Amino acid sequence: MNRIHFAQRNFIHASLQSFEETLAQAEHWLAHRTETGALYRYHLYLTPEREAEVRQMLRTARAEIATLSARLGLSPHEESVNRLLAARFSQCWTELVDTHPQRLKGYGEVDPHLVETFGAAFEHLATLALQLSRLFGADSPAPTISGDDGRATRDSEGGAHA
Repeated sequence: MNRIHFAQRNFIHASLQSFEETLAQAEHWLAHRTETGALYRYHLYLTPEREAEVRQMLRTARAEIATLSARLGLSPHEESVNRLLAARFSQCWTELVDTHPQRLKGYGEVDPHLVETFGAAFEHLATLALQLSRLFGADSPAPTISGDDGRATRDSEGGAHA
């Protein structure tokens, strides 16, 4: 019995997609090594020998995913990065609203000077996050795609689901 059911196909697709996306992220880090912001610094540390081993394994894994996907008749699912970014910025907005000094009372007494000095800055950042969420989410074209089962779907929210 080689047939897989719709739910099994979706689970297999999601698992392979997650692995493939992680492989792509590893390749990105191998190419860029360091990413720095005001509050973070990410750096990939690998010896040249380990890097060569990792690169080979990444190539092998990608090739095996491609072969297995083809054998199972799995096709790519298109997803809207617009919706992903809109959601992430919306999450940032809620977090920034909660970091306003007036809302920090749950973490202890808040110095009134903190509210006066930094309150507007937190409000502005929260507003920027909300505006970015709206810009990425507004009028995003909802792609029509074909899933592994051949059914075409359109996501009214701008993302694609099969």
